[in-house]
Amino acid sequence: MHAVAARETIGERLRRLREERRLTQRDLASPGVSPQYISRIEHGDRNPSVKALRKLAAKLGVSAEFLESGNDPAPTESRSFRLADAELALRLGEDPAHLEATFAGLLEEATSAGDAVAQTRAALGLGTVAAHRGDHDLAIAQLEVAVLAAWVTPLRNADAYVTLGHSLVAAGREEEAVALFRACVEELAARPPIDDGAVTRFATYLSYALVDSGRLEEARQANELALRHGQGCEDRSTRIRLHWASARLAASAGDLKVAELSITRAITLIEDSEDTDALARAHLVAAEIALWENNHAGAADHLARAETLLPEGSALEDRVFLLIQQAFVAARSGEAARAMDRANRAIQLLGDHTDATIRGRAHWALAEAYASAGATDSAHAAFTTAGELIPPGSKHANRLLEAWQLAVPG
Repeated sequence: MHAVAARETIGERLRRLREERRLTQRDLASPGVSPQYISRIEHGDRNPSVKALRKLAAKLGVSAEFLESGNDPAPTESRSFRLADAELALRLGEDPAHLEATFAGLLEEATSAGDAVAQTRAALGLGTVAAHRGDHDLAIAQLEVAVLAAWVTPLRNADAYVTLGHSLVAAGREEEAVALFRACVEELAARPPIDDGAVTRFATYLSYALVDSGRLEEARQANELALRHGQGCEDRSTRIRLHWASARLAASAGDLKVAELSITRAITLIEDSEDTDALARAHLVAAEIALWENNHAGAADHLARAETLLPEGSALEDRVFLLIQQAFVAARSGEAARAMDRANRAIQLLGDHTDATIRGRAHWALAEAYASAGATDSAHAAFTTAGELIPPGSKHANRLLEAWQLAVPG
């Protein structure tokens, strides 16, 4: 059979496998892979995309590699192909529940086979999916082990370290996030030839973590390091990170005009790319800065843009941050009912989310909604809950206290 398969075209192999399984072209169809598209592949009029290959292979119960080439790889090689398939699906933002099950199955299989590399790759995938849905404790458990593998480095696997750092911050373990990012910066800066873009990336993330923990002077030093390594860099992603880091630092230091200018520059650069996720997040940051300036109309404009850009199944924190910001705008514009709706939806979505700060901000938004409606006792109770959740040293603590005193005097 292998000799026959090797002489087949992709279209011929697709048709043979489909007919062996007594499936119609409509049975194999899925979003983006129509029966007509399948027919054109089978007749040799169209080469399938990588995404189409993966979808068709999954329905046929074979690997994408086998469907494409006719080669039946050895178990280790097959696992590697399936991991690559799942990793690509993760980058494309496909169904997280399905991906989690896929990575979990591959992890179990790799563990049984003693395939250490596949184990690590599966753990990296599981950790990333967990972080995406807001389960930061599980993300940390998977990623902390995975990054210990000798072949996993900040240069080769930057996203894994970034995700781990984000989860550490979300879990209230800012000092560990700072230590992680500082170690990444030091490792990258000590290994010639120095990749200035990589150093800049991790120096900006170090700055973010320091801002979140209220250590603004250290954050400024990290930002200066990022600027030194990113000076003259033409890479758009690096320039975006520099403007974004400057915006966060300036906003936390109270330099709101500088913060607004920096995030606007970042938005302008992102608009030239196709990264709608990043553009949505940038508008969310811009909305927060506008709120701090009491520019409610400006904040509403940014939130409207973010809402249209956030894709289906976007990260939980992005969806919740949008609702919280909408609640703040509504409460401060006298729309108490809308504010309560948005704040309560955010609280419901979060549940027992690991990040106490974001839960605290949702209750803070609800408190302002109650205050806007004149429900002083309910507002006071919600502010109390917010104060218990938001760490005293965080960048939000002082603003929470000011809002509390303004909304519920005495």
